[in-house]
Amino acid sequence: MDHVDSLLKMVDLSDDKEARRWLSIALDGLTLRDEAFNQVGPKAHDEILSEIEQLAAQMQKRLRRLRAKELSRAHSDFWAHPGLGPIAAGNLERPEVLATLSAIQAAAAEGQWNTRGQPPKHRKQAIIDAALAFFVRFVDGTPSGTPSGDFGQFAFAFHSAVTGSDESVDGQVRSAVKGRLEVVRARID
Repeated sequence: MDHVDSLLKMVDLSDDKEARRWLSIALDGLTLRDEAFNQVGPKAHDEILSEIEQLAAQMQKRLRRLRAKELSRAHSDFWAHPGLGPIAAGNLERPEVLATLSAIQAAAAEGQWNTRGQPPKHRKQAIIDAALAFFVRFVDGTPSGTPSGDFGQFAFAFHSAVTGSDESVDGQVRSAVKGRLEVVRARID
């Protein structure tokens, strides 16, 4: 029995074709990303994220500079350019662009490893978050943050299927249910 079959059996969805397709795609994608994740050393990992962090900060600074009085024409020409597609705003600045750049900068900063000690557990949390997304979409009931509950057991098996590891995911299960459950539900509805 492969991982998809055993996971679907855990949640009584063996005959659900949509759940099988979703789970198969998620496991394949996460497994490939996990393999690539393990091949990159800390220095290469941090270099690219540091560069992204700096570029996002520079871009925000330059977009804010466009607001200066002497650059008002450049500001309106920039934001009205049709090449900006859905973010083109006539002569107005789109605040979500700066907010997105700020989020990119923060994600790049938070994703960097401290070369001393263990790398952060972002990857482990992302796997459990994917398990939560599946669980909320396809399984009846509300997942609990307890490791011994249905979701906790499913998340552990899901993580093991992706990583081949039997390490504990208790903290990530609690974090997923506590901090991400409503966001996941909102995306599905």
